[in-house]
Amino acid sequence: MRFFFLFSAFILLITAGCSEQKPEKLVDEDTYKRMFVEFAIINQLDSTVLKNRTHADLRDLVYEHYGVTSEQFRVSHEYYETDLDAQIQRVNAINQLLQRERDKISEAETEYRNTQQTPVDTLRQRILNR
Repeated sequence: MRFFFLFSAFILLITAGCSEQKPEKLVDEDTYKRMFVEFAIINQLDSTVLKNRTHADLRDLVYEHYGVTSEQFRVSHEYYETDLDAQIQRVNAINQLLQRERDKISEAETEYRNTQQTPVDTLRQRILNR
């Protein structure tokens, strides 16, 4: 009975080790991170912004843009998650990319608002002309 238990444990370890092998069509890390960022942004989009499209439609466009299938991305994601420390570093890098995107959007919004503001002299003129 003890032999059976040890043999079963050995087979389980071998099987677990095999599942960590690099997938044949692994998405490279940089592409994986960029796609992850795009998926994170898509998931946050409000349905009113999407208009006639769905979140799935936009994800399909991302897959098409990078030439990656959803299955390739899923398998790559599962592979990258097997090394927890490295995945934490990837997620931190992804968060930095997202923060830079948010900063760019905030800057663009501020710039747009500044160009749309009516100059003080024009406001004064409107008040005086009433």
